[in-house]
Amino acid sequence: MSGLGEALRNSAVINLTGAVTMIVDDSAFALDLTTQALMGFGIRARHACQSAAEAMEILKEQTIDLLVVDCEMPGMNGFELVRWLRRSGLEPNAFAPVIMTAAHIRRPRLTEVRDCGASFIITKPFSATTLLERIVWVARDARPF
Repeated sequence: MSGLGEALRNSAVINLTGAVTMIVDDSAFALDLTTQALMGFGIRARHACQSAAEAMEILKEQTIDLLVVDCEMPGMNGFELVRWLRRSGLEPNAFAPVIMTAAHIRRPRLTEVRDCGASFIITKPFSATTLLERIVWVARDARPF
C-alpha cells in the first residue's frame, strides 16, 4: 500500500507534501502544467519523465507514491508502461496509484485504461481541482492489482 493512500485513509487532514510523484508525458508543456498543478497542492513532482523508458529506469530504483501518465506517447505508450509496472513485481511501485491523462479518449480506450491497471483517467486540458479530486479518489481506492 502506498504512503499516499495510507496518509489519506488515516487522516481527515490531507498532507501531500511527502508524496513522491512521477509525471510521464512526452509533451514538455503538459509536463510543466501538471508539475505546476501538483506544486499547488504542496506536492513536489520528484520525477518528470518525457518517455516511458526514462520512467521505467526510475521505477526500478525509486519508490513512487503516485504516477500521472499520458496515454499517447511515441515508442512505449502509457498503457504499455502501466501494464509493465503492474506485472513488474517491483514492490511497492507495482501497486502505486496511476492516473492516466489523454487529450481525447474513445470508449474502447476506456476499457484499456481499466484493463492495463490504471486507477483513473482524466482528459486534457484538466483543471487543478479535477486533478486533486482524482488524487484523493485514487488514494482512498482499495483496488487490488
